[in-house]
Amino acid sequence: VSPCGRYLASCGKDKTMRLWHIESGKCVATATGHTEAIGACALSRKLGRYDVGGKAAQNGGGAFALTASKDRTLKRWALPGSSELNARASSSDEDEFSLRVLNSVRAHEKDINIVSVAPNDSLVATGSQDKMVKLWNSSDLSLRGTLKGHKRGVWDCQFSPYDRVVATCSGDRTVKLWSLSDLSCVRTFQGHAASTLRVRFLSGGLQLMSSGA
Repeated sequence: VSPCGRYLASCGKDKTMRLWHIESGKCVATATGHTEAIGACALSRKLGRYDVGGKAAQNGGGAFALTASKDRTLKRWALPGSSELNARASSSDEDEFSLRVLNSVRAHEKDINIVSVAPNDSLVATGSQDKMVKLWNSSDLSLRGTLKGHKRGVWDCQFSPYDRVVATCSGDRTVKLWSLSDLSCVRTFQGHAASTLRVRFLSGGLQLMSSGA
C-alpha cells in the first residue's frame, strides 16, 4: 500500500504487477517484463514523490514500484503522478498505464521472497532463498551491501522507521537485527519452533514482532 493510502500494488504468477486505485477498485497501471512469476512487490515510501507527474515522473523523479521475480531479477518502475492515476481511476476508459522499467538487475541466485523500501526511499532490501539479504541504492539498483548470517532462506526484511537498522527473519527460525552503518549483525533473536515468516517494527521502532509457520 502506498504511504498516502490510495494505491495498492499486487503481483502474481501471471508475471505482471498491477497498481490499484483502492477507493474505486480499478486497476490503473500494469508492469510487464518479467519472464517468470513475480513473488514480491513494493512501493516507494516518501509521500511527496507521488505528486510528481509528467516527464519528470517518467524519467524516475517521482514515485516508483519495485518487483522481484522467480526469474531472480529486481526491477524498478516509474509511476505516473497521483493526479494522472486518479484521473485514470475516475475515467470510463478501461485502459491502464503501461509502466516503464527504469532499472533491472539480477539480484540473487535463488527465488526472491521479499522486497522492501527504506522510509526515506534511499535503499531497497531483498531477501532470498539463497540465505542472503542484499541492500541496493534505489536510484539505480547498484549493490550497496550484502547481509550474510542466516542459515536458511530469508522470508522477510523490514527497515526501522527511525533507526539505521534492518530486521530480517528466516527459515532458520531466527530474527536478526542489522546495522546499516557497517552491515554487521547486532542481535539475533531466537524462540520460534519453525520457520520465521514475518517481522515488523512496533512502538516507533522500539519493539519487534515476528510470526512463524
